Amino acid sequence: MQQDELLGSFLLRVVVRKHRPCYALQNLKTGEVKQFETSADAFAYVERSSEQLSGQKPNEK
Repeated sequence: MQQDELLGSFLLRVVVRKHRPCYALQNLKTGEVKQFETSADAFAYVERSSEQLSGQKPNEK
């Protein structure tokens, strides 16, 4: 059975600020928080982060 490797853990917070959604990602390992205007930007950041941690190049599977 193959073991999974944890690359990172993030907490996603979605709030409304000035009548617009705001997406905040908190890295649970470092505590760092990044703010994004769209969910697509937030998830792209998670994808880039996981690729960097795994040593993969973008779109390499």
